[in-house]
Amino acid sequence: LELTHWTFDLNRVTSLAMLGLLTGFLIGRSSFSLSFSRILMGLYSAALFILQFIIPLNNDPVWLLRVNHYVDRVRFTLVQLSRNIPLEDGILFLTGVGILYLFSTMIVGYRLMRSTNSWTPFALISGFFYVTQFYLPEYHRNYFFIAIFTIMVVFFIGRHTFIQRQLV
Repeated sequence: LELTHWTFDLNRVTSLAMLGLLTGFLIGRSSFSLSFSRILMGLYSAALFILQFIIPLNNDPVWLLRVNHYVDRVRFTLVQLSRNIPLEDGILFLTGVGILYLFSTMIVGYRLMRSTNSWTPFALISGFFYVTQFYLPEYHRNYFFIAIFTIMVVFFIGRHTFIQRQLV
């Protein structure tokens, strides 16, 4: 997604995806109950989102002013959207994709550690990747990354199949 150059700060979405996967792995390895794990994932999601999107996007030393700046950017973009004015700021796209990637990767990490039922979020993440690559212009498309990602998908499917056969 970062290679699309659709909007500024797409590297924050990549960071959220990696941190979400790591957090999902760690919560999945814990011995917490399912309901408490869900609460933890919600709290960590909020904290990671704030640390990646709200705090670094402004240099103000007071964090409440940073939150206010973020809310103002979202509000201004929503006003532009409602008035059918071309958007100047990609904050809505960053917010939506960031939240989607964060929850998807966190669920994948959790399910990989707790169960063998991780196909839905994994298919969602893979679909996002391939659709993004398909809609890139030819000169921005990176076939090396597509090949690496495809190899990782094959390794994941192999590992998943191996674990299911070991459990039977």
